[in-house]
Amino acid sequence: MHISLEASHLAIHWSDDTVSVLPYLWLRDTDPAGFHHQTGERTSDLTSVALDIVATRAVLDNNTFVVTWPDQSAPSRLPLDWIRQHQPGKRREDPASVRPTLWRASQGGVDMAANIARFPADALLQSDATLNEWLRATKRDGLTFVDGLDDTIDAGKAVAACSTVVMRSSRVQAIDICMDAMSTAQNGIVVFV
Repeated sequence: MHISLEASHLAIHWSDDTVSVLPYLWLRDTDPAGFHHQTGERTSDLTSVALDIVATRAVLDNNTFVVTWPDQSAPSRLPLDWIRQHQPGKRREDPASVRPTLWRASQGGVDMAANIARFPADALLQSDATLNEWLRATKRDGLTFVDGLDDTIDAGKAVAACSTVVMRSSRVQAIDICMDAMSTAQNGIVVFV
């Protein structure tokens, strides 16, 4: 493996004969030192970096890529594994990508009538893992049941509100809450029972 500093980017020539082209501005943008170590919130001002920034040096130090810049005293330190997984042009896995289940057995699907997923309301309100499983099942199958709700409209809204927060953070349209205690979520129907 070797590294070359080019006019607009840095190139890593990997031992498997692939090349990662890393624009200098991208390297500064993704520098871990520019983010809070616990919250991941940006602490650096990317707009203060010149658009034509060029690294002055790049070396490998124990599986960490170290890049020196003309405008800052501390170098950027990026783990090689992280660079390989997040390099520009490499598609990242989409956690919202869920393959739908075909309902018609005659078309290679399954008999859904006997296999509709059911989730207890209290578990959805208390467990992020269960909430994630419910949202994925609703998207995958198009229909899920939520059991054990109190007999109030607010009980259904509480569960729907949990999914709304998750969906907003995933940049998906918020769930529509109908007064008849049914709601639509990403092409699926959730029936509150």
